[in-house]
Amino acid sequence: LRVKVESHLFFTQNNVLNPQSEVIDPFLGVEGDLKLKYSVSSEMFFDFGFSVMLPTESMGILKSGDYNTTPLFSFLMFTWKPTLFHAEQTIK
Repeated sequence: LRVKVESHLFFTQNNVLNPQSEVIDPFLGVEGDLKLKYSVSSEMFFDFGFSVMLPTESMGILKSGDYNTTPLFSFLMFTWKPTLFHAEQTIK
């Protein structure tokens, strides 16, 4: 089992104006990610991920939404990478 924890900070690259033509705070929010990977074999594994975003008021202005709502995202993925053909090369 492999565990990976990451965080990301989001900023605007340019000045963004609010409806009153004032420059908003460039910090948009922070996101935290948790990823788990379980290998069943060398050819099969499961990935699970969970993310939470903590947006700021600036994100609400930029995306015109409710920044007090906490966005959540998760996924479960099964991967199978079978070896369909195997050829050995012999050098004489």
